[in-house]
Amino acid sequence: MTKGPSQRCTDAGVFIGAELFLALITITAVAGFSRLFLDRSWVGPLFTAAVVAHLCVAAVRRSGRGLLLSGAVTVVVMTLQITWTHYRPTLRAGLPTGLTRNAVDADLTAAWNLFSEVKAPTEPVVGFVVVASLAIWVIAYLSDWAAFRLWSALETVLPSFAMFVFIAFFGDAQDRLAMAALYLAAIVGFQLFHRLMRQSHEVRWLAGTQILGTSAIMRAGVVMSAVVVLGAIVAGPALPGAETEPILGIDDGDNNADTRIVISPIVDIRGRLVDQKDVEAFTVRSEQPSYWRLASLDSFNGQIWGADNKYGKASGGLDDDFDVEDASLTILEQEFTVSNLGAVWIPAAYEPRRIVESSDDSISYEPLSGTLIVGRSLEDSDGLTYTLESEIPSFDPVALAAAPNSYPTDVLDRYLGLPEDFSADARALAFNIVNDAGATNDFEEARALQDFFREGFTYDLTVGEGHSSARIDQFLASGIGYCEQFAGAFAAMARALGIPSRVAVGFTWGEVDENDPNLYHVRGEHAHAWPEVYIPGSGWVPFEPTPTRGAPNSSQWTGVDAEQAIGSTTEVLPTPAATPSAADPGFEDVLPPVIEPPADTGPAPIEDQGVAGWVKIVGLVAVGGVALAGIYAALVVGLKRRRTTRRFAQAESNSQRVNAVWNETVELLSPLGVQPVPSETMPEFARRVSAENVLAKADLEDLGTLAVAARYGPRDADDAAVSIAQSHRDAVVTAVIASSTSTERLKDSLDPRVLVKR
Repeated sequence: MTKGPSQRCTDAGVFIGAELFLALITITAVAGFSRLFLDRSWVGPLFTAAVVAHLCVAAVRRSGRGLLLSGAVTVVVMTLQITWTHYRPTLRAGLPTGLTRNAVDADLTAAWNLFSEVKAPTEPVVGFVVVASLAIWVIAYLSDWAAFRLWSALETVLPSFAMFVFIAFFGDAQDRLAMAALYLAAIVGFQLFHRLMRQSHEVRWLAGTQILGTSAIMRAGVVMSAVVVLGAIVAGPALPGAETEPILGIDDGDNNADTRIVISPIVDIRGRLVDQKDVEAFTVRSEQPSYWRLASLDSFNGQIWGADNKYGKASGGLDDDFDVEDASLTILEQEFTVSNLGAVWIPAAYEPRRIVESSDDSISYEPLSGTLIVGRSLEDSDGLTYTLESEIPSFDPVALAAAPNSYPTDVLDRYLGLPEDFSADARALAFNIVNDAGATNDFEEARALQDFFREGFTYDLTVGEGHSSARIDQFLASGIGYCEQFAGAFAAMARALGIPSRVAVGFTWGEVDENDPNLYHVRGEHAHAWPEVYIPGSGWVPFEPTPTRGAPNSSQWTGVDAEQAIGSTTEVLPTPAATPSAADPGFEDVLPPVIEPPADTGPAPIEDQGVAGWVKIVGLVAVGGVALAGIYAALVVGLKRRRTTRRFAQAESNSQRVNAVWNETVELLSPLGVQPVPSETMPEFARRVSAENVLAKADLEDLGTLAVAARYGPRDADDAAVSIAQSHRDAVVTAVIASSTSTERLKDSLDPRVLVKR
């Protein structure tokens, strides 16, 4: 019976509804990432990935493409979507390059290292978001395949459910009931539309009653869905044991009150500079501006700068492990009000010496780094108000240049470490810089490094985040980066020269209040990182390699005026003219062009690999695709063989065995593109197929006659009938092989639709 326009419209609406609810299943599962991440910078990239992924797989499926071609197209679009979202500055003509590959590798490696160290909710670093985007694309492809190719509603939900369980396992308890309700509602809605879609194709409605039947099922389904979702929301939390402690906790395992594992603050800088640039993190009232320091990072593993510090209770005076001898000190009082910092760190001018008062008495302090954090009773420092005093040093460049080249053993042990595979090119370049500058001591070498970066490099926030060894090579080759790369590269190269160094993370001084010249508003755009170098007798001396940045009151030894970014402009504070010093080597005049590293120092600096890099990316994707295709082929072929074997083994009588042979034979005819029509009898189907194709006509028709007798006969078939049926099947198989091409047979063997037929 031909469907009328209204019926076709209903079918199309149900089909689109099923597709929309399938996308909603993925989207509601993705919404659960709010339980894993601290801010909302992940929302745009991940929801974009979900929408684009489902649109892509639906468009390819509707075009009638096979699974392999659909998979290839999906991989290409996935690669473009992810790289356009996260790595646009590394693209060439919109396509990934070798720089893209390097950036992705650095981000994924950093994310892998962080995964074992951080606890949710954590910062949504790029590596985490990229991995989540890849998972979303895989989920969209598998769920669409299960829903509209296999026509299996249960398997459709499994991919997104795996991600939902992952988030539930690692995420915090925030909004868990609401997220579960949304996810369950999307699943129930999809099941309803998917059932209607299948029923519209499988059930034979009386003339003119399909729309009425669909509407009735829809109304009943909506009511039942609402009951199921509301019942789960109300009854779930009330079940026995729902609020009890878990059998196995996955929080901190040792209950050591002296340690706390948190994400390194340096990974958050770009997010603050770009995504939170207008968000006020805190205000500070102070008689003079300063860099407001959060923490210092003393260990570099080749992927990320971090620290493993032990904090003690902070109250009143704060002890310092390093004595500052050759510096004049100014006591600076600061009044902080933290509003949207979203971290455990407590900002202060370096070096904090005394907490005057605080709205919370659980502040902890780590003297080696001069770092303050909130106690375990607070999730972060937001809402904290406090007043503290800091000692602000002013270093004499003469004393710095005359410092003895002898360091305490604990300083050398803690602040010189570099990974064994640290770039030989970066090491060689560091030696070239200081040699060409004529530097004769550690202070002069540090100044040479600083001025090298400030004079020949460009500040640019469009580059990707990261400061790994690979990213340092990339940064040195391109000459473009922002403070994370400048500070990380400076500190690592200083260590390569034997100079103890670390990376400080915090903020520049901020914007002065219009009505109060001593009140500074510090926003995300003021986030910053800078290196600190240890000079014997002077302690930790800050330097500023980042162009357009300069710490207040430091020009005497850095030669850099105080400056920071305010909106789209750079603000420069007036500073008194520095008195020339005999120790100042005059770096503006002595720095020659950079000499290329010797040929035997290691591999050349990483450059844009253009087409070569793209070819490698395509090669990796191709290898992965071939591996997935092999797994898929083995799975489908194995399941088909198992299905045939089980169907015959489960037959309890000879008549059932004859019918099993008939069903198997019908499926074996698939390469010829023939399928039974519901109105045909088995002999009629056999005669039609024999007439249209070059087959063993007698064998197929005789097999059809045997199957009819076995199915409808009054007695069970005998053993001979089963044997004859199998002989007819073998003859038909031989004829199918002779009448079909190898491509047709391969395509049929990989077609999974037969696995879900009733």
